[in-house]
Amino acid sequence: MTTARRRQMPYWLASILTYGFVNVVTRGASGILTLLYAYRLTPGELGSYAILITIAALIDVVTNLGVTQAILRQYFDFKQDGDAGKAFLSRVIRLTRLIGFTLVIVAGLICLSVWDQLVSNHLPTWPYLPLMLVYAYVMRSSKIFDIVARTLDKPGMFAAYRLLQMAALILLSLLFVFKLRWGLEGALLATVGSAVFGAAIRSYLFRNQLPSSGRSGRSEITALYSYGLPLLPRELAEWGRIPAQRLIVASVMSVADVGMFFLGSSMVAMLTMLTDSIEMWLNPQYMRLRTSQGADVKARLHMIRQMLLGVVTPVYIGAILFLPDIIHLVLPPGYSATLPILGPLLLASYVQIQSQFQQRQLLFLKRTVAVSVVTITTSASSLAAAYFAGGQWGVQGVAWAVALVSTLGLLAGRAVVRRYEDNELTLSSSLCGLMIVFLPALAMSLRTDMAFDWPWEGAKMLYLVISTTLIFLLWIRGHLADLMGRAGRNKSSNNMESGK
Repeated sequence: MTTARRRQMPYWLASILTYGFVNVVTRGASGILTLLYAYRLTPGELGSYAILITIAALIDVVTNLGVTQAILRQYFDFKQDGDAGKAFLSRVIRLTRLIGFTLVIVAGLICLSVWDQLVSNHLPTWPYLPLMLVYAYVMRSSKIFDIVARTLDKPGMFAAYRLLQMAALILLSLLFVFKLRWGLEGALLATVGSAVFGAAIRSYLFRNQLPSSGRSGRSEITALYSYGLPLLPRELAEWGRIPAQRLIVASVMSVADVGMFFLGSSMVAMLTMLTDSIEMWLNPQYMRLRTSQGADVKARLHMIRQMLLGVVTPVYIGAILFLPDIIHLVLPPGYSATLPILGPLLLASYVQIQSQFQQRQLLFLKRTVAVSVVTITTSASSLAAAYFAGGQWGVQGVAWAVALVSTLGLLAGRAVVRRYEDNELTLSSSLCGLMIVFLPALAMSLRTDMAFDWPWEGAKMLYLVISTTLIFLLWIRGHLADLMGRAGRNKSSNNMESGK
């Protein structure tokens, strides 16, 4: 019995690995599919596809009304009564799906009246508008189930339906895009069809997980939306951080440039599969830690932050230095403008990781208005800077505008958190991480010749080794002793229990 206990993987580690595996498979497959789409779609068609799913994402955000974060936070108010918490989840799922359906219809009527201003290339409303609305609704429904799965700590169920949905996307893409060669319409049909299938699978798997419950009372609805509605500007700002930039590119450049930007951001999104898997595990665990009464909670949270940053920073440095080389080998003709924007987009993604640290602190403190003020200001500034930079320097200017304004928003966010409590990520760690990621991003963005060169590759590898060593010494080594000591105490406790 004791041997089996010692060999058993810690549940938190198994959860991270499960979320990580799912994100590796789904994000990786999605990124590869986007790259393969580039062989079948022209840059203009890929740009139109990006614009349609960007508008669908906006509808998804608006119809959400900030409720997903509210569900996660409000559930832990039922921490002492698991059955009451599950009944709460059952009620809010039904409520939010009904409200979301109504709002999607309203959004569809608005889109119909301004369709020509929303899309480029003179796309007809049929079949693109109905497909876009269906996609927006099933995305919203699916995300509600995703937050419930994470709240109830069910990584296995989360993995099952996400993998099934990705399998459906691959099969439908092979049929519509590559076999039948339906182009833009085929890509959109594959995306929407797999999303509908994924929503159906979620509903089926959760049918016995949550008890039947009555309607939400007025006080419950008020509490849910009084927490969620102030977060709507924040979620709009998150939409504006990268997706809305595609509309900026379309307004100052061409739809083909949108295709370039979309392909680059899709390649960057493949890297976020690692960080997202950590975040999926960390969000509910963070709430549990902050609501616990342990004396060492702050020290443990600080250690978690430093260790996570110590893991993801070398990954981002390596991606900035070597991902363009890898993509260059398989990039279709006509998409070469994608390569120089990878560095600044990866830098912006890294900045976002640090921003999530701060936002989570404010969300726990229920400072939702403060979160929205910071994020909406950053997003609006980013869109304005991208509009100006895009007109001056093209797609690369847009990417750098996003990265630099995101960095300023990060620093502003630190000041906001400091008004309420200490930042869990120290200023020195934050600035050090930003600097060692910024330098390779700048170097790779300025490099125009992607031909293989041994001295250049050697210099990149040397920088990666030196920076990784520095990160280990600064952020990881000091916490290893604490981790080993904690593991030793757990082992001693297990031995004492087995001795009894």
